[in-house]
Parts: sequence; C-alpha cells; structure tokens
Amino acid sequence: MVFSLKFNLFRPAETLSTYNGDNTFISKEDIEALLVLGITLTEVASVLGISRPTLYKLMRAYSIRHTKFSDISDQELDETIRDIKAEHPHVGEVMLNGHLRARNIMVQRHRLRDSVKRVDNTGVDFRRTTTVQRRVYSVPCPNYIWHIDGNHKLIRWKIVVHGAMDGYSRMLAFLQCSNNNRAETVMDLFNAAINEFGRPLHIRSDHGGENARIWEDMRLHRGENSVLTGSSVHNQRIERFNRDLNKNCRDVYAPIFYELESMEALDVDNESDLFCLHYVYIPRINHTLNEFRAAFNNHSVSSEGNRTPAQLFTLDRHLLSLNDPEAATNEITVGTVTTPHIQYSLCPLNQQDLQQLAVAVNPLENDGNNGKTLYQRGFCYFLLQRLKCVQGSISG
Repeated sequence: MVFSLKFNLFRPAETLSTYNGDNTFISKEDIEALLVLGITLTEVASVLGISRPTLYKLMRAYSIRHTKFSDISDQELDETIRDIKAEHPHVGEVMLNGHLRARNIMVQRHRLRDSVKRVDNTGVDFRRTTTVQRRVYSVPCPNYIWHIDGNHKLIRWKIVVHGAMDGYSRMLAFLQCSNNNRAETVMDLFNAAINEFGRPLHIRSDHGGENARIWEDMRLHRGENSVLTGSSVHNQRIERFNRDLNKNCRDVYAPIFYELESMEALDVDNESDLFCLHYVYIPRINHTLNEFRAAFNNHSVSSEGNRTPAQLFTLDRHLLSLNDPEAATNEITVGTVTTPHIQYSLCPLNQQDLQQLAVAVNPLENDGNNGKTLYQRGFCYFLLQRLKCVQGSISG
C-alpha cells in the first residue's frame, strides 16, 4: 500500500492537539497507514509534520500499539512461508520478506532465514548465485518516469501481462493479466494507476501499438517530450523486473498448460478450449500477480538502504515538487475509470449462462490439482450448455 497525505479536515472533540504545523488534522488512520509501511517512528513524525513526542501522545490517545516485530511462533511462521512457497515456489529470502510485510508480518532476519532453511533447504542451495554487478540507474524523484511493458511469455495461450513501474522507487503501479493486447486494456490500467498514485511526468515504453492510447494521453497532459519510446534495452527497470515476473508467473503456469496439452485436454487452436482456460486461469494468474506485486512493493532494496519501493515512493514524494513544482501541484487524475475485465469474445454463452457457470465453477477454488480439475469441470459445463443451445435450435 502507499500512503496518501489526504488528512481529515474535521476538528475532533478531544482537547489533545491532533493538527500538524499546517493546521491539518491527523487521524488514527493516517498514523496506522504509515506504520504499515514499516518505517521508523521518526520518519512517521516527519511525514506527518509533527514532533516525535506529539506522535507518541497521539498514539496513546488513539490506543495504537506499535511493536517492531510481530508476535508469531516458529511453527506459525513456517506454515505461513509454506503457504507462500506453494503459490510462489521460486521466491527467495528477500521476496519472502516482502510477502510477509504485505501480510503485516514483521520478523527478524535470522528468524526468516532459519524458517526458510527448515521449509525449503534444497531451494536455498539452488538459489545461491554470483552477484551481478550492474550500473547505477538514476531518477530524481517518484513519478518522474514510469516504465511500461507487456510480457508475452504466455502468448501461446492468448494471455498477456501488462505492467508499469516507477523508475525512482521501483514501485509497481499496475500488474495485470489479460486475454488481449489492446490499447484500450492498457489505457484502463494506466488510468486506474493515475488515480491511485498520480500522473507521472514521463513514461517510457517500446514501440508496441498497445501503448498508443497512453502516448496520446501523456502528450495531451504533459507535453510532447513526456513520451520516450525505443528499444527494450533502454527500458531497464521493467525489463529487469520481467526476469522475476517470468519466474513467478510463466514458470508456474506454462508447465500446467503444457501438461493439459499433453493430456489432450487443451488445444490452443480451439476457441472453446481457450475460453475455458481463460475462465479458470486468468483469475488465478491475477491472484498470483496481486500477491507478487504486494510482495515486490514491500521487499527491501539493498542499494537504497534496505527501504522498500512503497517506502521510497511515499517518503520521497515531496521531491517531485522540488524538481517540477507546477507538475507536483497539478497531478491530474481521471474522473471515470473503467476496470479492465476479461472479454469472453470466444464464448457463445449468454450472460445468464455465464452467471450459472460462475456458480458452478469458482476459478479461485483450491482443487488440489493446480486448477486442472476446475478447467475440466468448466469445460464439461461449457459443452453441456452448448449442447443445450444446439438442441434448442434444432427443436425450434
């Protein structure tokens, strides 16, 4: 999550001063939202514009208890890590810590390391690699530039993942799987991200036509020089992230899809098969991506003093006003946002049949078989409904 400085302006009944130097009311939710980021109390007080003693008084008045580490037993920690590894088998220690932070679980590094050894000792040895020396990538402030790209590693099954990353903080603005690569789909994701995080000064992408609507929108609001396009090798932030995305998405789902093909349960050239595949697996992939995005935004970055992307974006947001005061005071949002949704263009079922299918087959249900049983159940339901349609047309 990312904290937004939108304090309540209504004056409270209590006599304790709950206003900062700008006479802005500080609510309990404001304090808790910052504490969730895992930053120090000194940093919380600085962001709120109050002194540490005043922060302590407010926390006592609001009955906010704050401890640096969570009260969780080794057994509970092992079970939590086992659950995370079941959904994200390729994550290492740093990303595991990000997953735990996303679940509001804070543990000492030595406890996490010991737990990983107990749960996945073989994986620890496998993940040991030589450190890669990379050149320094420099961006002046959050929302200075977003890197946008599409990942097509699952395109064989007509599935595309679109993502955007803030160049300064590495925070993921959006990450979602779709069954199309249309400009309208990517634009909807971009608009939703603008409403949540503000509009960037620049965007960088490749020459893909799916980004055309974003180019037009940015040039309209930020000027001609706000759009940077070129080879993927210059889109460093998001291209490097694609390596982690492939581990946690493609390497998890592609083997399942190939297995369905080998079982002759899936034909990539059959529209009915693809509909059933999309119905079951796109929600499952997006569930995986949502968890991975939350973990990534909460993982510590060693080159940034072990701060997380969410902390960097939140605490350094004021740097935008120093770099471009006009843009900082005019972070344009979008009035109406269309939520990207799966377009079942391959499906002959009507809306009523789709609703019945949703009741019969819950894509996110744990079938103990990586969704393959749900896929076959959904395919059987689909064939049954289609057969009814054929029989109805014949009798008619």
